[in-house]
Amino acid sequence: MTLACTFRRGFALPIVIVLALVVGIMAAVVLERQAYQRQVVARQLFGYQDTHFERGVREVVGQWTDSLIGQPIDKMISSDGHALDIQRPDGSLLSVYLFDGQGSILTELNGLSQADAADGQGILDAMHAKNPKPDLSDVRPVGPVRVCVGSASADVLDAIGTYAKGGKSARRFVESLLDARKKKGELTDSDLGTAMNAADLTGDQQAIARRLLVLTPELWNMVVDVYQPTARGGGDLVARYGGRFLLANYGGGGGNTGRQTTMVSLGKFLWWEHLPIEEETPH
Repeated sequence: MTLACTFRRGFALPIVIVLALVVGIMAAVVLERQAYQRQVVARQLFGYQDTHFERGVREVVGQWTDSLIGQPIDKMISSDGHALDIQRPDGSLLSVYLFDGQGSILTELNGLSQADAADGQGILDAMHAKNPKPDLSDVRPVGPVRVCVGSASADVLDAIGTYAKGGKSARRFVESLLDARKKKGELTDSDLGTAMNAADLTGDQQAIARRLLVLTPELWNMVVDVYQPTARGGGDLVARYGGRFLLANYGGGGGNTGRQTTMVSLGKFLWWEHLPIEEETPH
């Protein structure tokens, strides 16, 4: 009798241990699943809040751009591009920076008129003939085909000059503009005429160059730094956004309309993106 009881107890003990292990594993799985679900919900909530915060920032600064119509923007910003600070009701601070965004070549030509698309492709071909992989700062996806001569690099000016000259060297054209820009800073129509004469551009070639170059930018880059107040005072840089916009009174040709589905949701902006937070505000 005693032997039988001992046998039953010895048989039941492993079963109890196995059941305990199964229950423990199931509990761990349930807890892990609940933790994962909480993380998913938290990410979705954070994404929702972040999206609406970003849209709020974009709407605020977008409306402010209307006040720039007819204003000399280059006289309104400091040497580092700082234009203004906006205090939001939630306590956050928006520091807005503006930079000439038209010193580069348009790469996306969908939606342009036939003439603008031909000019844009001609400039791109001239650029790629000398440099198949141009610097990222020399190209842009949106905006007019026209380029601002005051901020364009030597490679961009060379591409435009070469296209205007029908594929011939535009070295003297570029050198003249860069020399005048170095000496005077702000270029004039007279400086442009001098450069075209130095490069021996014909009347028709000068017309092409004037069609593709502007002295005052119509397209601007905006960088928005977002600071959140801290308990110790001041604020922490928590987000950085970048956008490109045309002044509302811009009536010239060459605007890229190939992004209509995106532009509808971007309000005043042709382009909007998150930028990495670095020590210095990018241009």
